[in-house]
Amino acid sequence: MLRRIQLFPLLWLVVVWMIAWGSYSPMIIFGGLALGLMVSLASPLPRMRVNGTFRPWSFVVLVAVFLRDLVGAVVEVTLLAVLPGRRTDAAMVVVQFQAEEELFQTITSELITLVPGTMVIDLDDATGIAHVHCLGVRSEEDAERLRQDCLAQERRVLAAFDADYRREDR
Repeated sequence: MLRRIQLFPLLWLVVVWMIAWGSYSPMIIFGGLALGLMVSLASPLPRMRVNGTFRPWSFVVLVAVFLRDLVGAVVEVTLLAVLPGRRTDAAMVVVQFQAEEELFQTITSELITLVPGTMVIDLDDATGIAHVHCLGVRSEEDAERLRQDCLAQERRVLAAFDADYRREDR
């Protein structure tokens, strides 16, 4: 029974419980621990085997580029919404991810979706094909630019987390 309890999710549930109550008293901590144990036993998370490693410098690059993209997209979408007479062209673009592991495909998809104006509508983890909806796509060149931006984001994710990633292979 104790093998079903995973330490990190349990601690995360306790932290969320303390934040929800806005208190860090021993009563709240023990209450969160008891609730976390019940939740962990009632619906255990499946174990994942991921061939991953954490590379701090690549992670810093990933976050910095993501924040740059985020700020640029916020300005672009705000201008689309506020300025009168602007056309809001949009398109669905198919992107073929290179990562075979579902976790890396999911992280990449989430980072793409968090940027305003883009959203991953569908991700087939077996084939690695993602359908991305994007504002501001007016031509095939714009679609290809978006496709390359998504693949560059995937390369940054793989460089930050994938143990088998080597730049010369991609």
